Amino acid sequence: MKRHLRLFALYFAQYAKVRLAYKADFFIAVFSSMTATVLGFGFVLVLFSKIPKLQDWSFYEILFLYGFSLIPLGMFNVISWNLYEFGDIYIIQGKFDRLLLRPASTLFQVVFEKFRLNRCRK
Repeated sequence: MKRHLRLFALYFAQYAKVRLAYKADFFIAVFSSMTATVLGFGFVLVLFSKIPKLQDWSFYEILFLYGFSLIPLGMFNVISWNLYEFGDIYIIQGKFDRLLLRPASTLFQVVFEKFRLNRCRK
């Protein structure tokens, strides 16, 4: 477990180096991701300013559901996106053999090789 935590930290450090190589691109991506979240919140706010109750759901209940729904979306983006694109990246492009030759778990390498921390980029 300690080895995998160290590998995770190394993978994340490498991801951070790659993303911060182009600082403007990184800050634009962070800004656009925050803007998308704020616009989603704004939509809920505007909706409830016009309609105070929707089928007995209050503003705070809907706001909780909106915020809570972002958790699985974030987990999918960070962890599962590489599994989603596994066929294209590793099989079609022929990169799977390099994972099999490394001494770490193949699934671990696939899941944590690339992080997707914002929801606007692919």
